[in-house]
Amino acid sequence: MKRKSLAAVRFYQPIKDIAAYWNKFKTATSIEVDGETKWIQQAVLFDDLSARNNVAVFLFSTVTPNRFLYITDKSKLLGYDAALYTAEDGMAFSMSNVHPDCLNAGYLMNEKAFNYVVENKVTPADKLIISIDSLYKIRDGTYIHFLQQTNLLEVNSLGQPMLTLCFISDISHIKKPNAFNMTIVSDKQIEIYRYNFDEKCLEPIKPFSDQENNVLKLLGQGLTTKEIASNLFISPHTVDTHRRNLINKTDCIDTTAVVTYARRPDCCKIIFVPAGKP
Repeated sequence: MKRKSLAAVRFYQPIKDIAAYWNKFKTATSIEVDGETKWIQQAVLFDDLSARNNVAVFLFSTVTPNRFLYITDKSKLLGYDAALYTAEDGMAFSMSNVHPDCLNAGYLMNEKAFNYVVENKVTPADKLIISIDSLYKIRDGTYIHFLQQTNLLEVNSLGQPMLTLCFISDISHIKKPNAFNMTIVSDKQIEIYRYNFDEKCLEPIKPFSDQENNVLKLLGQGLTTKEIASNLFISPHTVDTHRRNLINKTDCIDTTAVVTYARRPDCCKIIFVPAGKP
């Protein structure tokens, strides 16, 4: 069954050409094309990751912002022919499948990610993972709540992101359908945002606290509330408070979903780190 449009809140400012956004960053100092070739040679690895982890894999360069360099969807998650994404208008095709109510959220999240990389002088060595979730129309005409996790592969001499690797997975079964989030995780820090449909902006969310991380870890081990309380020397009521916080910060449907969300396949795994720690 097709998802209905987001209740009472409509997309307010059409974005006619998302590629124009990336064109702003296409400069004479862009990374050399030979770096792209090096990564395309990893196609067999990308195909294997797609098949084993039920994800679609996208290789994107801001040097060619109108299309993707490579895409593989061995698990048929999205169902489209890869040539539609690597054609000259491949980016426009991809954006045409994003739910209209989510386009502005995606635009703001991509802008935030780009600025984060530049302002913090992030390099691939920082192991940056940028996670964005939204609604995407697959080939059968239905929408899935997808999670896009992006890894930074190359930057240019100005520190601008030039080459990224994206993993797309279906998280419809664990996320609240009308909530969209962005997580920026590196070796240095973590930032979490939620899109506010009323204010048309991104709102920062506090990262998981040390104790919330402890509760999440024990939930992942299958412990009950009473067992977690005993392990952490806190009351069951406090454990339940932490559980509610975990759900609220991730917009997952329940704590089981939070655990699943944090345990994505290794190729595109979100790693929550304690707040205030590097």
